[in-house]
Amino acid sequence: MWVVIGINKLGLTVFHHFKPFSVALVFAVLSFAGATGAGATTLLTNLTSQVDGSYGGYPDSADDFLTGAVGLTIESIDVYWELGRGGINRVGIFADDGGHPGLTQVGGWFTSAETTTSGATINYEGYAKLLANTVYWMAVEISDRSRIGYSFNQVVTSHASTLGADINGKFPASAWGDIALGGWYDDPANLLYALNGIADPAPVQPGNMVDGAAALEPVPLPAGLPLLLAAFGVVGIARARRR
Repeated sequence: MWVVIGINKLGLTVFHHFKPFSVALVFAVLSFAGATGAGATTLLTNLTSQVDGSYGGYPDSADDFLTGAVGLTIESIDVYWELGRGGINRVGIFADDGGHPGLTQVGGWFTSAETTTSGATINYEGYAKLLANTVYWMAVEISDRSRIGYSFNQVVTSHASTLGADINGKFPASAWGDIALGGWYDDPANLLYALNGIADPAPVQPGNMVDGAAALEPVPLPAGLPLLLAAFGVVGIARARRR
């Protein structure tokens, strides 16, 4: 059986001869790979708000948000820059510490190869898994004196799957200070940003903690996994018959 599997470096179609069970395995693997990379969406955003101004928040700026009845997996963060100075900045999510960003970072840094540009919204990619019904801070590490946009009159969009999450958070102000050292100060404006990712189907409550770690929750199988397992079974049966 002849099957097309790709194009080589010379632009020529490559053909290989596979037995039927090998073909089933190839398509199962492709289905599994496709099923595990989908589903991200904008969970919370206020980017449609009126832009009232900007501030550098030397050296860093932060704004709080509140998760809803389900946990959130954040895969990227969009940040609006009112005045960009052509530098590289990064974004992190931090635990709340009495109304200001704490020193505990959740997940790793969200980064982008793009330089800040005036009036631009830059997408920062990373990963952070957040508990349900919890206050967090989105903090921007500003290393180039760019000025992040802010708004007093927010238009908040919350994806239905977040079940009560709010980008306005618990506190009526954003903050400026130093991510590494603390020492945050309130600001009456709110930063303009969006959180993108997946709302976890199984809620993770702050009370479901074991020694400071989230309790294990059931994880649904990817849609392509049964097909992949079935293909491996066919391969095993075919090999056993040849013996």
